[in-house]
Amino acid sequence: MSDINYISSFDSTNLYAKISLGESPIANLIVVHGLTEELDDYDEVTAFFNEYDFNVIRYDQRSHSNTSGIKELHERIDILVEDLKAVVDYVKKQLTGEVFILGHGVGGSIAAMFGIKHPDEVLGFVSCGGLSPTGQPLLRDDAGDESSNEEEDKGMESVQKQRMIQNFRQRLHEINIDYKQFTDRVLIMHGGDDKVVSSDDAIQFYKEADTTHKSLRIYDGLNHELLNVTSYRGMLLSDIVNWLEFELSCVEQDNE
Repeated sequence: MSDINYISSFDSTNLYAKISLGESPIANLIVVHGLTEELDDYDEVTAFFNEYDFNVIRYDQRSHSNTSGIKELHERIDILVEDLKAVVDYVKKQLTGEVFILGHGVGGSIAAMFGIKHPDEVLGFVSCGGLSPTGQPLLRDDAGDESSNEEEDKGMESVQKQRMIQNFRQRLHEINIDYKQFTDRVLIMHGGDDKVVSSDDAIQFYKEADTTHKSLRIYDGLNHELLNVTSYRGMLLSDIVNWLEFELSCVEQDNE
């Protein structure tokens, strides 16, 4: 069961959100979806984490589904980062326990930029198929989003999505954020056969992040949509749960 909420951002934009509580919550997990996605795409992911007693907070990013906003969001990435800040502040105020952020694709990039701009605001991050803000190519020239066959059949919708990703890549290059400024705990996951975002981006993030609490998982044979691959979803989500629980145990040990 998910409660529907509207979280007010810094400019009074209402972010459509759903909060799903675990039976005996041990921590909170904020999900940041990618381009052309929406929070309802993560229903099964949410149910999985709820079973392990994580509260899950999802929200539609601006111009996605039930949240209004700018169409050219790639031009104002700073706004998307501050939207995430509003969600984090809301969760800290309304719920108890540590906070983690899980981002997919563009959502992973926004989460990483949030960590750089607002260090130590949450306990840790999970980045799935995130685009690199610096250095490495962000989208392979021969890329086709193999995870979106139904969208590709619609023609124009697929072209629009690829154009949005290309624009976002360009804006990230212009921002040129330095991963060495990222100091939080992080689990970096990437499909080895990802044709949308090169796994080199994940390797770069891992090498440059200035933290000892970092882990890199490259999954051979898997593509961009790691969290929506039904045959492997259980394994991948279990990897995330194990990492979250380990980081929570580290904090408990430090507090003893």
